[in-house]
Amino acid sequence: MNSASDELCGGAAAVSSDGSRIAQARILLVDDDASLRRLMRDALALEGYDVTAAAEPLEALALAVQEPTYDLLVSDVEMPFLSGPELAESLLALTPQLELIFVSGGAGPLRLPPNAVFLQKPFALEELLLAVREALVP
Repeated sequence: MNSASDELCGGAAAVSSDGSRIAQARILLVDDDASLRRLMRDALALEGYDVTAAAEPLEALALAVQEPTYDLLVSDVEMPFLSGPELAESLLALTPQLELIFVSGGAGPLRLPPNAVFLQKPFALEELLLAVREALVP
């Protein structure tokens, strides 16, 4: 059984496909689906992002309290204990400039924070990477 706390991936600054340098950004990734979490984490790390992955919202909140310097939250919407939007509300109190991307396979109505980006599961990894690049543009 994998603990999400051992899913830390550090990435150095990387070069994008157009040859320009991208600044290293810190991403907090939260999804209770272990295989999808690993897939997204690895794809983001390969792009040069500094990714911390958590299996559930309470773990993510604990990580963010210890080190509230994340630039972006990528979170599933429906998870145990707290929803993705509830997690985001708590994280925004710590880091008001935090950008938000939510992913979900659910079909129900979603109440997402303003300016949040939403990706419907299943999605291509390139869709995630594009959403991340756009969210991190100053």
